[in-house]
Amino acid sequence: MMRKFYTLKSLLASALLVACTALSAQQTTVTYAFTDYTEDDSPIASGRIVEQTTGLADVNLSYTGSPGKTPNMPKYYSDGARFYAHLRTGQGSAFTITPENGAVITSVTIEGVPNYTPPVKYNVNSGDDAEASLSGTVYTIANINATQRLTFRNALEGKITQLRVQRMIITYTGGVQPKEVVAIPTITPATGNYYTPQTVSIGTETTGATIHYTTDGSEPTVLSPVYSASFVVDSTTTVKAIAVAEGKDNSAVATSVLTFPGIDGEVTTLSRLKELVNDNKTYKYTGEAVITLKSAYRNAKYIQDATGAVLLDDVKGALPSDGCNVGDKLTNLVGYVTSFQGMPQFVPHTAANTVSAGNVVEPVVVEPSLLENYQAQLVKVKGLTFAGAGRFAATTNYSATANGVVVVVRTQYSDLSVIGSEIPTTAVDVTGVVLTYVKDGVTTHQLVPILIEDATAGIGGATDATTGISVADGKILATADGKAVVVCNMLGQVVSKATVNGTVRIAVPAGKAYIVKVGQKVVKVFVK
Repeated sequence: MMRKFYTLKSLLASALLVACTALSAQQTTVTYAFTDYTEDDSPIASGRIVEQTTGLADVNLSYTGSPGKTPNMPKYYSDGARFYAHLRTGQGSAFTITPENGAVITSVTIEGVPNYTPPVKYNVNSGDDAEASLSGTVYTIANINATQRLTFRNALEGKITQLRVQRMIITYTGGVQPKEVVAIPTITPATGNYYTPQTVSIGTETTGATIHYTTDGSEPTVLSPVYSASFVVDSTTTVKAIAVAEGKDNSAVATSVLTFPGIDGEVTTLSRLKELVNDNKTYKYTGEAVITLKSAYRNAKYIQDATGAVLLDDVKGALPSDGCNVGDKLTNLVGYVTSFQGMPQFVPHTAANTVSAGNVVEPVVVEPSLLENYQAQLVKVKGLTFAGAGRFAATTNYSATANGVVVVVRTQYSDLSVIGSEIPTTAVDVTGVVLTYVKDGVTTHQLVPILIEDATAGIGGATDATTGISVADGKILATADGKAVVVCNMLGQVVSKATVNGTVRIAVPAGKAYIVKVGQKVVKVFVK
């Protein structure tokens, strides 16, 4: 009897040792939420189980989707009410989790979605089916020993339904522990279109790592050139890079595709640039234009040269917000010309060169009825009287009148200096830029206010008859009695100046607008 007792004791001790050894085996739990899928109805075919909290793929677990009894693969699905991913499976659709590197799956919890919890059957290592236990919306598959695979499927028979899975929580023992992965390199500039030579630099956050790169589109390896200094590219180039470090896994491959589509032409004046609207080509403006208005909205900027003006719609942020200010003179703008509601807009692809700062553009004093001739230009309309009272609000139309002519004053941008100020109750002079807007076939030329001042004497509604200034036979006619007749272009530059007794005919280039001053009388004319 004593001999048998010790034998039983030995067996119990051995069993306890085995149990303790099993308990001491490394156990890993991974929560997978299908975050590597982002598009509704995209098939879930195969991939690695990704830990939800870290976003890292588990080297010991992979998955495969299969259609089961129907041709429908498991698919990613989002109902819009939840911020996590779902798995949608049709009748019989199956999902297989495969352990690798000696890992053994011991349990799986499947978190479902209310109203989408049909019976779920599973098998271990392709063995017999068993049914997962369901509590509320949570399925449990426990006490298993999946060394090869675990497959579960929608088991509802006789009708088509869906099994939607928010998350899977997988517990396994064994497997290999991954090494630390070197941080993926950062390539600057990133993928995009470029119109000037670009300096490429590559870096990684992993201290002491070595970067290998290629510029021919091939995959980089440890045999590829070592990155040591930035380099310049001026033609379409695919840059790829990996980072490696001793004792760590190599980084993923970083890629930047720098495309140089080229420039279709160069223009020297803004008036010519605006003629190229909507031809889908890229142009380089080589003239010099001054910024007259700047807004944070869409990074809008109005620029003006001696021939005209244009609105820069810098929605892509090509121009630096802190380096392009009112009064800056720009050149070498590259982009294309489009139109919005009748307003030509130049959309820049790249940053421009700043020639100088602090430039002053004097507004052209214009008759309110002639705003259409000054699209995007800096103008001043004198003697405007606003209808109504209150304070100026953003993106609002206000009606103002000068000598019976109605002007739409549009507070287009919320960062205009006039926003929040009192609407004048007496006549004022308004300086601003001209914005064209077409709606339902009706075109209005709106004055975007930059500065509002007390009214002064001047052009505000003057006509040719009252000033003795007119246009005939392609020439400007001006009548004066020993006074100076001054003709200026739209930027205020003097074209002609002479003291006149009687009537003078002044020859100027046709197809342009001019400002004519005789004594205190100022009139804007257009010479055909």
